[in-house]
Amino acid sequence: MSDAMVRPGGLPDDVTLFTQRLVLEPLRAADSDELFELIRDPRLYVFLGEHHCPPSVEALRGSRTQTHRTSLDCNQRWWSWLARLKEDHVPVASLHVQMQSPSGPIELGWMTGMRWQRQGFAKEAMVAICGWLKSWWDGEVMANMHPHNVAAAKLSAAIGMSPSGVVSGVSRWSAASPDFLGRR
Repeated sequence: MSDAMVRPGGLPDDVTLFTQRLVLEPLRAADSDELFELIRDPRLYVFLGEHHCPPSVEALRGSRTQTHRTSLDCNQRWWSWLARLKEDHVPVASLHVQMQSPSGPIELGWMTGMRWQRQGFAKEAMVAICGWLKSWWDGEVMANMHPHNVAAAKLSAAIGMSPSGVVSGVSRWSAASPDFLGRR
């Protein structure tokens, strides 16, 4: 059982985050067309397995109707952002935080458009998200990835996570607060 806890003040709602080069805006249904253009390249799905393929814009419209969502029993929460370049507002990445229960852990996810990879945008955005998480979360963070996804492993290490196991052929990386973001 985890000792995770949400700090006083409760769970946050929508939040816009800023980095040196990016604005992370809460994802809205109105962003579906831009999100589709960002993540439609089939190469992005190589490490997600044969059952994953680029979604249709219609599917995105149906699934991204809110920035953050809460399950009916109020135990699960999701937050999603579209990272945009500050200078011209072009989307470069989609980022997600999922809380399975109030006792954690919190799962991180990200997808950077092919054109924008290898430029540090995902790391910059995830550092901002982890900083936001640290302002209200005292528990474990984790990310699941294909064991051969070197870029995802490097990003996970850069934000303070380390390999913590393999579940159903998927590598799990994690860090307990206050370990993530390198604050050890």
